[in-house]
Amino acid sequence: MAINNFRFNLDIEKEDYIPKLKIKQYDTAIFYVNLFKNSSQFSVSNETIKMFVRKTDGNVVYQEDGITLDGSTIKINVNNQSFTCSGLTYAELELKSSDGQVTSSTFLYEVKEKVGSDKAIESVTDIATLDKLKKYMEDAKKELEKFKNDFSKIEDLVANKDKLEGQNEDAKKNIVELGKVLEDANNITSDEGKYITGNNVVSESTNGYIQDLKLYGKSAVNRFRFRSQGVVNTNLYVYSKESPSDNTTGGKNLRIFNNTGKNIVVDINSNGVYKRSIRLTSIEKFKDVTLSNEEYLYCFNALTSDGWHSELESDRKLLKNSCIVVDDFTVENIDTYFEGIASVGNGYEIEVLSTNSNLFDGELRVAHLEGGKNIYREGTANTLSALIKIPVGGTYYCKCEGGTRNIVGYFKDKPKPGEAPLKVGVDTITVDGSGYLVFYMTNQSNITYPKNIMVNFGNIADPYITHKQDKKTILFKDSDNKWKTITNLTGYWENGKFIWGDTIEQHSDGKYYYHKRGFDFILNGSEAWGDNGTPQGGCSTFYIRGFSGISKFKILCDKFNYNISPMLSTVGISSQSNILYLTVKTDYASNVTELKNKLKIDNIRLVFEDIEKIYECLDISTRAFRNKTMLSIYSGAIDPGISYYVPTGFLSADNSISEKVETLDKYSEKNTKDINDLTSNIENNYFNINRRLLTDFNNGTQEGKYYLHSSSLIPNSPPTSTTGLYGIVEVLYKNENELFQFVTLHSGESWLRFRNGHGDWDKWHKLVTQDDFPSNIDSQGTGYQYLPNGMLMQWGTTTVTFDSVKGSAIIRYPVTYKAYCKCTGNLESNDYGSYSETNAVVGGQTLSQGFCEVRDINGSSRAGKIARVTWIVIGR
Repeated sequence: MAINNFRFNLDIEKEDYIPKLKIKQYDTAIFYVNLFKNSSQFSVSNETIKMFVRKTDGNVVYQEDGITLDGSTIKINVNNQSFTCSGLTYAELELKSSDGQVTSSTFLYEVKEKVGSDKAIESVTDIATLDKLKKYMEDAKKELEKFKNDFSKIEDLVANKDKLEGQNEDAKKNIVELGKVLEDANNITSDEGKYITGNNVVSESTNGYIQDLKLYGKSAVNRFRFRSQGVVNTNLYVYSKESPSDNTTGGKNLRIFNNTGKNIVVDINSNGVYKRSIRLTSIEKFKDVTLSNEEYLYCFNALTSDGWHSELESDRKLLKNSCIVVDDFTVENIDTYFEGIASVGNGYEIEVLSTNSNLFDGELRVAHLEGGKNIYREGTANTLSALIKIPVGGTYYCKCEGGTRNIVGYFKDKPKPGEAPLKVGVDTITVDGSGYLVFYMTNQSNITYPKNIMVNFGNIADPYITHKQDKKTILFKDSDNKWKTITNLTGYWENGKFIWGDTIEQHSDGKYYYHKRGFDFILNGSEAWGDNGTPQGGCSTFYIRGFSGISKFKILCDKFNYNISPMLSTVGISSQSNILYLTVKTDYASNVTELKNKLKIDNIRLVFEDIEKIYECLDISTRAFRNKTMLSIYSGAIDPGISYYVPTGFLSADNSISEKVETLDKYSEKNTKDINDLTSNIENNYFNINRRLLTDFNNGTQEGKYYLHSSSLIPNSPPTSTTGLYGIVEVLYKNENELFQFVTLHSGESWLRFRNGHGDWDKWHKLVTQDDFPSNIDSQGTGYQYLPNGMLMQWGTTTVTFDSVKGSAIIRYPVTYKAYCKCTGNLESNDYGSYSETNAVVGGQTLSQGFCEVRDINGSSRAGKIARVTWIVIGR
């Protein structure tokens, strides 16, 4: 019988990401699995054994038949559905008895693609219990019809109403209950779900995966161009560069943001004089306004009467960093200040995060995320308040149990020091809109923390559940075949619709791909500008050729308005065919030289559509959770356009399936088959776990990635000669207590050390790079070579002139030794006879030089003749 037999060991407590076996698609196989626990044999006897397999197309195989056991060996006649999809496949075993349940570590096997015709076999979610549940559904239908018939007969027997009343009520209850069973049973065979659009949206869901996620790039221009800041009559002002002659906001529909948490006023000028004001209250996140052609933004005001203090540096900074005005009404939330153009990501990693209905992540209580992504921390040594940011919009309910310090709710941005909280010392809080939750912490012995903290959407408390989340950093395979983070998704939207730009989307093969269509371009004066000719209307026009890759030319520019076609008497940027045009005021630049000088000092940034390039991405599918799921994209100032499919059907809500799904999805299996084992382990298991800024190397003990940002060495640093520490620290676990620290510094140095099971640190070891082998060789062939351990080798050739029967010369080393050295050599040639007619003696004298002597072997005078001696010296 044609069948594959595979025997392998499986330690139920140790993860192993090296594939156990390789098999062709659609082949038949039997697994003989020898079980171990911490390297010791693990025996099973009365356990019920199941195998769960997650294939590369996302379908799950659940097998409980065809499995037998003999001591510590398990024989599995593997279901053919486990081999229908090529690629790395993840599996695990579940052992269940009356005493409890044990789930093995995840193991892998590789399915090789088959060329033959068996591809007609469809890959499905093959779950043994599905057939049982379908039969249950059919039985439920029969029972329901039976009870309906009985019920109709009972109601007809009105004469026996008193006698049959009890039967009547029982029948009604049975019909209702069976109706529920039937509804659930019908849902079992459904892959029901719904499409969601928008960031930070909470939706009803079941256990499973976010599917068909698509991200659309978006770029926005901050139309407020900062000029200066000042104080007038104790009021704070931030002025723009706009003027009657330099007006880029006139005639536009603008959205003005207020991220201060206080009242602000925006002044609008027209033809150089004050025209009107726009007031935004502390609870207004933004306000839309339309300017006439003559109007323009003049300044942001912060009035003392609204609680602003011009003498406080914090207030001055807050106002300046809140001046954000865009002309794109699809942008509904910007809480990070930027100047010029910002796109999704804006230079930082883009992360996908799904969360269950408890939005409170307890890990953030003591963490301090650099850059203020979603937590702000302030306090003293004995008291500390962590401010957990909750998503924008909607109503939230918060509760906690126990503790002598409770949660305090804020309805606005970060509270200022000394500002009274809105609610104090209560266990339940309703927070409307966006804001922060303040969690007080202390190291005093008589203070206890609240526990079971629950934050959910809505104005009714959900039952407490443990916070769960699934996070992926978006990576793509670049043209150099290396995985890199995506940090910018550019795009142009019009009237709420995506026109062009970068996208990340799922293809029919189940993989995600990065479609790069946008191009970021900086005009810095180095371009081959040409002069378009005679100025018109006080304007000069210049051009650059060679933009043949551009397909649609709607240009986003940080300093000039876009004109659909070249307008030689109107300031702006435009295009025609493959030519980019820039029209400026003549007093700004009247010739090419003046324009280039201006651009060198003040660059212009453009974003436009270019030729599409497509790159493969690592899988970005994150978990959907039972009851509710919120999907968030962390992308800096600008949210992307988002659409995705969330499962709501009953199938994935079954515990026996969903718990396996959650375990098997820990590592992405779709796009990592091209990565070697080590790279796969680091990128998927550690690369996406971002910890915090590290201030003492001995404190970096959690798996993941820490950051270094210090102008000097920190405690327990590696013995580097680098003056500052800027880089990353990666922590990899060997087991529960033993770990490795890998350090990569900005200088290119890498260091490694190990912590044993007793918590003792080994010394630092420097990893060798090309820079540790400095060398040099001159035109005469004299050179040197350093080794990483400090050894130095030098070599060369010295010319010796005979004074009679002999001659001598000093050997000068290119580099002076510091400790010791040994020098030796031999004759290379002479100019009067054969090689054997001359003897040569070579030796060292000092740390900077050696000595050589040559002698004619026959004792004949060779005065004026030349001999060449080759030498080598080694030492420290």
